[in-house]
Amino acid sequence: MTYKYQAYNKSGALVEGVLEVSSETQAEEALSRSELTVVQLKRVQKPIGLEDFFPSLFGVKQDDIIYFSRQLATLLDAGVSLLRALEGMEKQTTKKAFRRVLVAIRSDLQTGMLFSEAVSRQKKVFPEVFMRLISIAEQTGSLASMLGEISDHLEKQQELKRKVTGALIYPGAVMTMASMAIFVIIKFVVPAMTELFKEFNTQLPIYTRIMTGGAAFIANNFGAILVTIIATVAATALYVRSKEGAYRKDAFLLKVPVVGQLITQSNTYSMARNFKILLKSGVSFTESLEMLINTMGNRVFKRALEDMRTDILEGRGISEAMAARNVFPAPAIQLIEVGEQTGSIESSMELISEIYEEETSRAVKALTGTIAPIMTIVMGLVVAFIALSVVTPIYSAVRALR
Repeated sequence: MTYKYQAYNKSGALVEGVLEVSSETQAEEALSRSELTVVQLKRVQKPIGLEDFFPSLFGVKQDDIIYFSRQLATLLDAGVSLLRALEGMEKQTTKKAFRRVLVAIRSDLQTGMLFSEAVSRQKKVFPEVFMRLISIAEQTGSLASMLGEISDHLEKQQELKRKVTGALIYPGAVMTMASMAIFVIIKFVVPAMTELFKEFNTQLPIYTRIMTGGAAFIANNFGAILVTIIATVAATALYVRSKEGAYRKDAFLLKVPVVGQLITQSNTYSMARNFKILLKSGVSFTESLEMLINTMGNRVFKRALEDMRTDILEGRGISEAMAARNVFPAPAIQLIEVGEQTGSIESSMELISEIYEEETSRAVKALTGTIAPIMTIVMGLVVAFIALSVVTPIYSAVRALR
């Protein structure tokens, strides 16, 4: 439940804010612990915004978390207090969902909570790795530097994610636009041309008959075809949202040439980079592994990490557990093995992240470089077939008239 309060602090200044607690008694206790004298305390309804209905469009995104980390690190480095920094960010941000998060964190701080505790209450916004690193930084007194490192890390992740997503979306977008154009030609242009061909009273070429027959079939069964397509797309979408369907989809993508290589390299980079930053902060390997399981974008990699956790807890080595999964690249496993032998796992993870960041960029270029000419050839053949089917009978009819 949400409670809005007004109270006087120890300096006699009037402060106000909101609390997310389960009862009014808990709200009063929290304010009392913060040595605030309550003037007004009332329960309010949490405002419903577009972000509640469309979180992927209007909710807090990773770009907002990057901005939050970067800006807060800069302000803390400049000597601005945490509360004043959050107040300033509240005024600057124009995104309602993000401002609501900032208000909640600031209000929790005013009740005496630690920053890490206030952040951990926003589990839907901040990833587990972020919250754990903030907690460690708070204990070691290195909050500003940790926030700067987190923002650098998230920025690199975001940039890589955009590259990979763009490389995977591009061919699908081109094929969708081309398919729509071909559909318009077959649905509206070809039927008109078919009527014209009938007037020629000549034997049409086989490829023209295939095209006109296909167009007639689509025209006569358009409703059934449309329903079938929609039902197939909907059923597929529902299936890939299920646990088994999502896993099979990810496993299939790993087997697709070039695409599978890109996904493998990007997930290896993400895993190594996260491991490196957690190990550097003093988090144990097993705890880091536990947190990273939920950060993996590919379910096959996620399951591999879950199995690795079991093997490591049973006493197997890290490289041995990785090799047993048949998912991770051999060079990465070899570097981990070297790190185990020399006691420098953190350095190995850093090296792996650097190598596979570069490899992922190359894979993105390879994917776009491979798909572009293939799509050009395929679309060229389709357009040539349609053009030949239309032009040849017209040319034959003109010659017959002569």
